[in-house]
Amino acid sequence: MRGQRILNPESSGRLTSSNQVRNLENRLKPFLEHRIRRAGRFNGLPQLNPENIPAESDILQLARVWNDLSPEFKVLYKEAISIPKSFSVHLSPGGNFEVYYTTVGPDSVSSADHYGFEGADWSVKTDKGNGVPDYVDEVAWALDSCWSKMIDRFGFKPPLPSKDSGHRSDRYKVIIEEQEFSYYGLTWVDDPGSREKGYPSYITLRNDWSGDEWSDLGYNEHPEDGARVTCAHELFHAVQYAMTWNVNDGIFLDDFPMTWIEGSAVLMEETVFGYIDDYLQYTDFYFRNPGMSFLNQTTENIVYTNSLLMLYLCKFAGDSPGIGFIRDVFDNNYKKLTPFHKNLRSTSASMGHLWTDLLAAFHTSSFFSGTRADTSRFLNDAGLFLQWSYDEGNYSPDAIQKAVNPYGMARFHIPPQSVRDDTLFIFLSSLSRQYYTDLGRTWAANLIIRTHEQDSVLNLHLDSLGNGTAMFPDLNEIDDIIVLVTNGHPSLVRDYIVSFQHCGINYKAGSSQSIAATSVDKQSSASVQLYTKKDLRCPLQISDTLDNRLIDSAQAHYLKPISSLFHISFPAVWSSSMSGDSISATLTMYPESSQQIDDASIYVWNSSSSLWAKSGNPIIDTSGTVNITRTITDPGIYAVFVPKTNSHKGSILASPNPVRLKGKQGQVRFTGAEILEVRIYSSTGSLVYKTVTDNLWHLNNSENKSVAPGLYHAIITFKNNETYRTETARRKIMVTP
Repeated sequence: MRGQRILNPESSGRLTSSNQVRNLENRLKPFLEHRIRRAGRFNGLPQLNPENIPAESDILQLARVWNDLSPEFKVLYKEAISIPKSFSVHLSPGGNFEVYYTTVGPDSVSSADHYGFEGADWSVKTDKGNGVPDYVDEVAWALDSCWSKMIDRFGFKPPLPSKDSGHRSDRYKVIIEEQEFSYYGLTWVDDPGSREKGYPSYITLRNDWSGDEWSDLGYNEHPEDGARVTCAHELFHAVQYAMTWNVNDGIFLDDFPMTWIEGSAVLMEETVFGYIDDYLQYTDFYFRNPGMSFLNQTTENIVYTNSLLMLYLCKFAGDSPGIGFIRDVFDNNYKKLTPFHKNLRSTSASMGHLWTDLLAAFHTSSFFSGTRADTSRFLNDAGLFLQWSYDEGNYSPDAIQKAVNPYGMARFHIPPQSVRDDTLFIFLSSLSRQYYTDLGRTWAANLIIRTHEQDSVLNLHLDSLGNGTAMFPDLNEIDDIIVLVTNGHPSLVRDYIVSFQHCGINYKAGSSQSIAATSVDKQSSASVQLYTKKDLRCPLQISDTLDNRLIDSAQAHYLKPISSLFHISFPAVWSSSMSGDSISATLTMYPESSQQIDDASIYVWNSSSSLWAKSGNPIIDTSGTVNITRTITDPGIYAVFVPKTNSHKGSILASPNPVRLKGKQGQVRFTGAEILEVRIYSSTGSLVYKTVTDNLWHLNNSENKSVAPGLYHAIITFKNNETYRTETARRKIMVTP
């Protein structure tokens, strides 16, 4: 049903109590009683308070809570939706439908009969009357045309026909009758009975399009066009009902939001009868509000605007244009009840896309509409749409922060600058800095680069947290840069920052720089020795960072951190020069502990796989201040880890053993597990030395004096990383002169 009132706010959420179900019944009861009192339907639909006329969401709610409705209400509802006995019936030429109509009273259709669809090919119009009003013939032909596309060609499940004692056939029923002002039609749900899934239904559609409200669409002169788009729209609702599970306490039409239900129904209008373009009336809202959310549980009448996204998915989601994406989402849920947003992600993945990237591609392609129309990049009707603006006058030389709606986009515009001597770097960053394991990467960004010759699109690489960098060295050739950021989270409004930096030369060719940082707790530090053979723009920066999620990931993969995490940032474009030996960056890290340093490596966080990756074989120096060094080629988060072994008492090693005093150079290292404490006893049982901060014994006592040669006993307390229990091991150590 499309018209002034699509959604009733009271029916937009879940009905979770019997009182809410009774409230729904009470709201619909006046309308149903009026409908029953239309004796013979000669008096027309009684005038009702608009609030008593059901919205489409009310009908959807009935399907959702059918088993919870009272017996009295079910009887009332069944009587109200029964087919009038006075109506005539016409079998559609393709044999799939029974079309009920009358030529008298307010429900009447024009009796004009100049043609029909009665030949061997039901789709071909004949030039003579067939005893059936032409409008009824048009409705029947449109219905069979929709069936041919949706069921026979696209492979959707056929609609389930409503039946009663007087109408028992397996053909789907459609009633032509009077509708409320500006309403096209409505699909009525029926009792599902004992079916595991699927609801029967029937359709009512408008009998008369002569009102002034239809003149802008041209339906007053071509009522067959109004009937055709209504048949496509409402029949797909009937298909949706047929593919819905019987869930007593689910979300209406399973987990599908109204935006998907209505957007896909409008899609079918354009797919079956593409020349009519009824959907154009809903597109202006998006181009005036391009940051709107898509596919949400809105209670606004913009649900039909979502058809823009549906049409885009049909044209661009697959290897070739087709209905595959939309059909697969419905099929996946029909086979197994599936949460909607999970369904979107899995369907996208099956077609080789990340859902967030596919959504971002739609946002970016929508730039090419109106006077910027390019049908190779956007929809076939792109030239008929408005176009969204990007110059909002909010440019900041430092940074712009915006809230981005769920499944929406934000536009960041960098206007022409009066002075463009420097390279421009664009830094993109999400303020939430949170990764959702179940959703994957939830940010995507694209650039539109405008020159006097052309508009080009650049896909930006963002890490798993939504951060990225882009560089433009030739600003004099660029007129405008538009950054489009898409929020791939289905329900959260999140903040995003885009900052701009016109970088001069920070490092001269042939120079060497050392950039260092120390952790907040002063326990570890890191430095980068930078050498460049070419001039470099923008700085290299290093800072410690705290992200428990990354630590948890390391520990889950049997890695133990022995340093803080350090974030090293520099323009990603440096990386190509590093691989070409024009730039050398050497990272040296000073861990907080020297435990198991011989087994340590520098790791870098791989945002694509959300895993820590070893950055090659490091150089370990234990001669003085213990450090570990490795050449790096990419910005990122770095840390020092040691592998957790399958620790048990037998895995604890004390080496070297025997050990020579060698003045003050001798030491014993304890390895094989996460060492918690080491206590050294003499052969007589006296405590000689104890440490809880190191896994080394420097052959000294508690007064830091060298011990005498002889036999010593070590008791090592360690954590078993399989049982997570604290255990102890004993080792004899021979100290020689």
